Amino acid sequence: MAKKDNIMTNNNEIKEEKKILGTGLQVLPIDKRDFSHAVVFGAVAVDDLPKDDFFSSELLGIKDQGPYDFCAGFAATEISEDQEAVELNPFFTFATAKRLLGGDAWKAWGLNLRDVCEAGTNVGFLEEEYYPFANRTDLTRDFLANPANWPADLDMLAADHRKASYFAVDGPHDTFDNIRSVMWQNRLEARSVLAGCAWRYSWNNAKGGIIPSTGWENEKGFGHAFKVFGQMWLNDPENPGKKKLYLVMVNSWGPKVGDNGIFYFPREVVNREFSPYGAFTFKDLPKSDAKFHNDNGVCVDASAVTKLIKALLVFLTELMHPFK
Repeated sequence: MAKKDNIMTNNNEIKEEKKILGTGLQVLPIDKRDFSHAVVFGAVAVDDLPKDDFFSSELLGIKDQGPYDFCAGFAATEISEDQEAVELNPFFTFATAKRLLGGDAWKAWGLNLRDVCEAGTNVGFLEEEYYPFANRTDLTRDFLANPANWPADLDMLAADHRKASYFAVDGPHDTFDNIRSVMWQNRLEARSVLAGCAWRYSWNNAKGGIIPSTGWENEKGFGHAFKVFGQMWLNDPENPGKKKLYLVMVNSWGPKVGDNGIFYFPREVVNREFSPYGAFTFKDLPKSDAKFHNDNGVCVDASAVTKLIKALLVFLTELMHPFK
């Protein structure tokens, strides 16, 4: 179990309620093997993105991760619930990601977003009804994070909710509009975006959950993951009488923070703070197909002739350079 002072160091506190808010997101290492959503599925031109409010998915509820480092597991579980339409267990997702990392990884604080995406595509997500520790009140962070404490046969149940692949949320626009593009493209499949940033303490008290565009830059941030699932026009507190477009995210700190658990990010904050942590979304495209389209720059919507030409070029390249 982490010492209390270490827990305090890695978390934020709402003074009014004396409640410690867990964080735990690590900066995302660069990995060129990530599948690009823009390459494989294209991107929506900014002028073609909706001008009105929209949501790519709905909420099954507002989760609460407690004071520990489970945020990535909670956020990944929430975006998986979009398609599964059943409550899933975030602690299993966190422990599974730690297991895939191997060794004593479970002892380290937090995860990055790729870690939980790997858990979701290689093992899957566990329905809440199969959570084996529901009746226990003595659970610690280290108990839940340690894969050795989880029955191995849960993997068979989690496989029912295994994702086929995951894609980096990218594109030709700024981060704010790339996320909007991916949500809009995937709205009919109810796919939201797994994202994160260095969360600032002052944001916890943002009126109505609307995060200000400035005034917090010199504060220390704590890596935190969450689900982004829509856009809304709201009254801009910094410019009375004017409306501003925000990305809508759900936090994992229960309904007593923000706007009943919801926060709203302006463009300035998204573009400045999201990039170090990355952003992903799950898809049903098999990994082998995703790799072909990604590595060869072939959009899934490309014509059959284009795909055939690309496949032929790949074959000829491998034939000419068999040991490359």
